[in-house]
Amino acid sequence: MREEILAIIRDACALLEELSSESEWKDISLDSLSFIEVLVSVEQRFGIEFGPEQSDMTGWTNIGDFIEFVEKTVNEGEPNQGSGTV
Repeated sequence: MREEILAIIRDACALLEELSSESEWKDISLDSLSFIEVLVSVEQRFGIEFGPEQSDMTGWTNIGDFIEFVEKTVNEGEPNQGSGTV
């Protein structure tokens, strides 16, 4: 799942770049609109829904925090909840 999420993020970036869990959102070539595209792609792929509090890229420390949230939400079997905090 982690690699698949990284691939979704990588595809949304404006530039070809190497990403890892430690990559910070502010340091990659992704604007806020592209971040929303990432959210929609992840929602569709994994059957989850992000709440308004998760829709702001600046609320996430790094890509790893985002991936962990997605993994936790999917593993808890809570489709369409997205109720975790950032």
